Amino acid sequence: FPKGVLGILSIDGALLKNLREVALASNDKDEAATIRARLVALESLKRISIAIRNSSTAASPFPEILLAAESSDPAGLVNTLVQESAGALSGAGLPVSAWQQKTIAGAKSHYLVTPIGIGIYLTNSGNFALLASSERALADALSAFNKPELQLASALSTSSTELLTG
Repeated sequence: FPKGVLGILSIDGALLKNLREVALASNDKDEAATIRARLVALESLKRISIAIRNSSTAASPFPEILLAAESSDPAGLVNTLVQESAGALSGAGLPVSAWQQKTIAGAKSHYLVTPIGIGIYLTNSGNFALLASSERALADALSAFNKPELQLASALSTSSTELLTG
């Protein structure tokens, strides 16, 4: 993650797999089959990390959210998120634009924006699917992937870095 992050929560793949199995076991066979089909993209996940930071623009009172999902198929995960979220957002009655594409920090990215300015920006880089609530947050995350000096870890002490990297 880029510097300036206020907090990070990470969930490893073993816990994600256990949660998926609990969801499948707690439903009857027909419902479990439907749930399994919808969660197939999650099988490629190795871990998910969510970070929050202050807004990069003074115009927004909302903090920025960044999510990095390590996956064996990050491009497939991004495509699944784009396809599944379109129906879910419109079904929930949320006024959002249609998915669009643009290049952000050199990466082909998908995005949509709500009328209040909060967006969803998606792309993949290396083994990660990246999601951010603003274009700037996604650009900063992509830049941090490519330049270690821009990463949060570069601003931490050695002992803190060791805790984060295991």
